[in-house]
Amino acid sequence: MYRGLLAEKGYVVDNVKFKQFRNHNSAGTASMDLDLGAVSADTGIEPPGFQKQDGSWVSVEEFMNDAQAAMDREWFEMFGISTNASEMNLVTSAHKEAFASTRMLDKNLDFSELTVDELKSVGKVLKVKVDAIDKNRMLTSTQKTQAKAREASKEVGNFINRKLRQDLSKAEIGTAKYKLLQKDLNYWENMQEKLTQFGATDLDPLEMIELNREMMRKSGGKGINDVVNDVIYYL
Repeated sequence: MYRGLLAEKGYVVDNVKFKQFRNHNSAGTASMDLDLGAVSADTGIEPPGFQKQDGSWVSVEEFMNDAQAAMDREWFEMFGISTNASEMNLVTSAHKEAFASTRMLDKNLDFSELTVDELKSVGKVLKVKVDAIDKNRMLTSTQKTQAKAREASKEVGNFINRKLRQDLSKAEIGTAKYKLLQKDLNYWENMQEKLTQFGATDLDPLEMIELNREMMRKSGGKGINDVVNDVIYYL
């Protein structure tokens, strides 16, 4: 079993719990990822390090790499396919798809408190996801574009539009700043709607072509892939 492989690597696994979670926005669709997070069985949160049977402690990153390798081995033995192709990951705060801080996952996040690096990490994480989608040989070109649209739509809704709404609520009504923020919000709400629609799995090719044309009309000539790229570098 998975825990047995980690024990073979010298880890104390009695107090380690693997929490399963999915991206609910992509459930039931192409590029539906499945992640396991390593947490303490006592606290339910990620510990600062992981203990080995010889009494030593290793970093979160080292444990993550060893645990991913163990999961890769067991998954391939069971199904004959890699965890990478199946989009299964062992994730920790050291993972390349992790945001710069855990507070960015707070539903009551105050964007005015975020640092520049925290805001930029949204684009960095999306870039990692987009690159992984492009490398996924199990997806067709159409499925890749749809998957990227879904990922971008999620970040627009979770970060760009939430930040714009907060900034708008603090701006003085009628000022140039207020009007500019309102214009930006209207634009990104429209883009999120189109990205979400494009990411739907039941679209036929003609519907996709028309949606891309609609997006180009509303974005000044930018298609789906261009808008996804804009999301990466917006914050």
